[in-house]
Amino acid sequence: MSKIIVKSILLVIFLLIFSQNPHTGFAYNKSEYTRLLMTRICRRCDLYHAGFSGQDLSNVDLTGSNLILAKFQKATLYNAILTDANISGANFSGAIWTDGSVCKAGSVGRCIKKEKK
Repeated sequence: MSKIIVKSILLVIFLLIFSQNPHTGFAYNKSEYTRLLMTRICRRCDLYHAGFSGQDLSNVDLTGSNLILAKFQKATLYNAILTDANISGANFSGAIWTDGSVCKAGSVGRCIKKEKK
């Protein structure tokens, strides 16, 4: 087989695998994302790799949600409920944390709070 055919077959296989499992691709549940933004409540939602940078997420309830690799740079999470949420790899650089403190640059998977002056 030619190299072009082999590459095309591999690309099709890759796309089929990644489109079937959102945790291996870069997808989140769009209806749950929209529900969170509209209702401020999304318990046990799949928001894997979702983008929330710069958004005001004050008082949201994300209890038990999958927030792996989500982007929260400079977002406001004041009074947000993140109980049992999986925040592995989530980027909180410059975000306002649940207690009102600011997360330092490099806050990935957790909020590294800036020291108060």
